[in-house]
Amino acid sequence: MKATLRNLGMLAAAVGLSAGGAMAAQAQTFSQGANYSEWATVISTTPVVERINQPREECATERVTNYENRRVGGISLGAFETSTNYVVPVTRDVQRCRTVDQVTEVVQGYDVRYRYNGREYVTRTATDPGARIRVDVSVLPGAQ
Repeated sequence: MKATLRNLGMLAAAVGLSAGGAMAAQAQTFSQGANYSEWATVISTTPVVERINQPREECATERVTNYENRRVGGISLGAFETSTNYVVPVTRDVQRCRTVDQVTEVVQGYDVRYRYNGREYVTRTATDPGARIRVDVSVLPGAQ
């Protein structure tokens, strides 16, 4: 019977079931710190917007009519000229181009103001968290 109790005691100590072993394991966990998550109330959310300008060229073709002088026939005898000038309409297609700014707005993230444990904090998130935000809490022992 003594051998059985002694074997059970050794087994409990090996597995960490003794009261002293459990306390030592718990003390070691708290000395390293504890991490957990809680929910905090969101006070405000502001989108962070980046304006991106992508200039592009915009072209249009117009019909333009100009009037030109045309000389028709005739001969030239020294200072005397026998040709006739006519004004004729000439229509051409002209392409006109201009640079146009094309601005797009891209949401880069959200500045979130939230309240946790009576204090206000600000963080930037990739998405809008809604009415509450999950916060990671770390507990470490204080300096002695």
